Amino acid sequence: MSPFNQGFRRRTRSVNSIIEQWPIVCGTGSLLEAHLVGRLGLAEALPGLVGCGTNEQEVWQLSTTLERQGLVVLSDSIAADRGIALIQRLQMGHLVHRVLLLVQAVQAGRIKLLLKRCHKASPLAILHVESFGSGAVIRALLSLKAGRSYLDPQLREMLELGADCQLTRRETQALQGVARGLSNKLIAAELGIKPETARDHVSSLLSKLTAHNRTEALAKALEMGLIDR
Repeated sequence: MSPFNQGFRRRTRSVNSIIEQWPIVCGTGSLLEAHLVGRLGLAEALPGLVGCGTNEQEVWQLSTTLERQGLVVLSDSIAADRGIALIQRLQMGHLVHRVLLLVQAVQAGRIKLLLKRCHKASPLAILHVESFGSGAVIRALLSLKAGRSYLDPQLREMLELGADCQLTRRETQALQGVARGLSNKLIAAELGIKPETARDHVSSLLSKLTAHNRTEALAKALEMGLIDR
C-alpha cells in the first residue's frame, strides 16, 4: 500500500471516529458525488449514513427522518444560492442539526451572507475543498462536536482581505459598470461624469484590487464579495 493510501485511510479513520456519534445526511447537486458518497459509506461501514440528497427538498426530507440531532454535510452545489436557504431551514427545524458546508465556488459575498443569517446557537462549519488533507476537516468536526462553529482559515483570510479593500462610492459604481461590460465612456454617461473621470475611477479600483486588467479585477472582486455573480 502506498504512503498516500496509508495517510488517506488513517485520516478517514480519524474522521469516522468523530462522526460515528451522529446520524448523517449528505447533500450535493452532483449525481456522481451522491453515488460516490453512498459507495464510500458502504466501503467504510458508516452505519450512521442515512442518505445523500441531490436537491434541497431531498436533503430536507432525509433530515426529517432523523430522530435525534445529526450531522448534515452539504456541498455548495446543492442549490443556486449555495445552500443558504437550506441551512436556515435546517437550523429552524425541530432538531438543531450540525451543518458542515463544503465550499467549491468561493464567493465571499455569499459566505458573509450565510454567516450573517445563520443561527448563532446552531453549530455551522464552512470549509474550502482545497483545505482537504490539511487537518481542517478534523478541526471542523471537533468544533461541531463541541457545539462550536468553524470557519476555514483560508476563507477567513479572504473575507478579511475583502474587508480591507475599501472602495469609494464612485469606484463601486465603476466596478458595477465594469461587471456589466460597460466601457469607460458608457460608465461616464451613466454616472453623469466625464469619461476621463470614469477612467480614473476604473484605474483606481484596479490599483486597489491589485489587478492588471478588468477581467482580473472582476475575478478578485467576486472572491472578495465586493460584487455578486
